[in-house]
Amino acid sequence: KQWYQRRVRGIPVDQLTPENMSYWRCFVDFCLKKDHTDVYDTIMPTLSVFSEYLKKYVVQASKISGEDYDAHYQASYIIQELIKMAKLADMSDEAGRKKLIAVTKFIVTEAEITIQSIERLVELYCQAETDEATRIRTVAEMINDIRNPLDGATQFNLNELDSCEKSDPVTMIRCLTMVTGLVQWVKCDVAFEPTLTGLLERRPWQP
Repeated sequence: KQWYQRRVRGIPVDQLTPENMSYWRCFVDFCLKKDHTDVYDTIMPTLSVFSEYLKKYVVQASKISGEDYDAHYQASYIIQELIKMAKLADMSDEAGRKKLIAVTKFIVTEAEITIQSIERLVELYCQAETDEATRIRTVAEMINDIRNPLDGATQFNLNELDSCEKSDPVTMIRCLTMVTGLVQWVKCDVAFEPTLTGLLERRPWQP
């Protein structure tokens, strides 16, 4: 395929389409299931490279005009496929996992993506982060970052924090979706962070 660049083991970000992305992901999945590791190694980038690739595409997609619904739909599909493909990467690569963790945290807290993508990204983060306590703490921190945007302020008191806390339905659904992605990766008897417990005890539309 002309769109595939063997020297970088992938498709240039600006040439991604729903069709070639789906083909690429399915081919990688096929090679893993059939244990064709020699082929897999030629078509799947390293986890560090692919993590940066995912971030680059999400940032590029965020620049799509708000009125171009078809482009938004296609970008959303591609992001979902990229997340699925990231789950096929070699998670034994410690440096790659650290990079993936940083990228997923950035996308979840900073990027404008669909609710479905948020849940899948949290699941991907949990796959990369092997320590359960760290998973819970980090997701709680991400939720706090989303609900308490301080615009770079380094000092604040509790009254200021309460006054800027976001509890609108869109924000709450985003945060609850993150919890949904997390709970699939934790034990039933685990103790949640207060931030997570508070979210589970309230409806997303309640102020």
